[in-house]
Amino acid sequence: DNNSIREILKAVDKNDLMLSLKNAAEELKEKFYANMSQRAKDAFIEELQFLGAVKMKEVEAAQRKIVDAVQALAEQGVLQLGESEEMVE
Repeated sequence: DNNSIREILKAVDKNDLMLSLKNAAEELKEKFYANMSQRAKDAFIEELQFLGAVKMKEVEAAQRKIVDAVQALAEQGVLQLGESEEMVE
């Protein structure tokens, strides 16, 4: 959800996020962009375009860092991974 995306944005290194989104689906990129300010989004997209070609192993290493950060946030109770039938809003 959007709250989780914002927590991830606060917790992860922007360069790692940029690398990890390099070959991500456009839908996933848009989910992150939607949770950034317009100025931050524009800067992020511009930097992503200037990044150019990168090695797949660098992208995978950055993705691993993001996954580790998300798992740490879940362990801290900051966000929830997956769906839970017990959740009520």
